[in-house]
Amino acid sequence: MNRAVIISVLFILVAMLSTMGIMNTYHMKTQMKEYLMAAEQAAIQGDIEKAVKESENIQKKWDEKEKWLLLYVKHNEIDTINQSISELKFLIQYQDTAEFCSKINETITMIEHVWESELPIFKNIL
Repeated sequence: MNRAVIISVLFILVAMLSTMGIMNTYHMKTQMKEYLMAAEQAAIQGDIEKAVKESENIQKKWDEKEKWLLLYVKHNEIDTINQSISELKFLIQYQDTAEFCSKINETITMIEHVWESELPIFKNIL
């Protein structure tokens, strides 16, 4: 009887932690995508100053989110996103709008990949 209770408690804890990880990843994905698209829109409209500020904001927000993601996401994926985000400010400061927008789209794709790879679906389990 004791073992059944312990197993049940452990199962519930694992399920709760998994759900929290998925929810955290989803919120990270939606927020970062929103920030990245705002920076891209500013760059497309020619508002370089706003795009620089958005890039700085993206870096700050990513630094906050990265700490938690490192607990359960593969580090190489996080490192790649981190590198991509750190390049954004410099690309827009030198008014390389095309490369800036390309890097934003690349970053969004990588963030969405992290989200998809954390989902408990059949292709991720195999």
